Amino acid sequence: MAGVHYPVDSATGAMLGLTLADFIYDLSTGNGWTTAKFNGHQYAGSSDFEWHKLYKADDDTQKDQSIGPDGVWATATQHTSCSAPDPRLAWLWDKAQAEWVDFNPNPSV
Repeated sequence: MAGVHYPVDSATGAMLGLTLADFIYDLSTGNGWTTAKFNGHQYAGSSDFEWHKLYKADDDTQKDQSIGPDGVWATATQHTSCSAPDPRLAWLWDKAQAEWVDFNPNPSV
């Protein structure tokens, strides 16, 4: 919006953030993690970044493939956890999750 980043900056930043968050989530819960790969040569320079091409909000996962006019620009693979959650991070996760119990994203309902 301010013209300080190219759309590819937003795409790679979102991908890094999602992947890192998924890793922390796995360390906290043991529910699995994601690896992702970005192919900058396939990301169309004329494209705007649209997060829904990278992420599926309905099941809270990255898409297996993100495709633009120049081809597949991102891939993601979900993995099962190979370790038990870290008890300290599990405690922190439980505390953070408890703060969202009464969260209503649509207060008019």
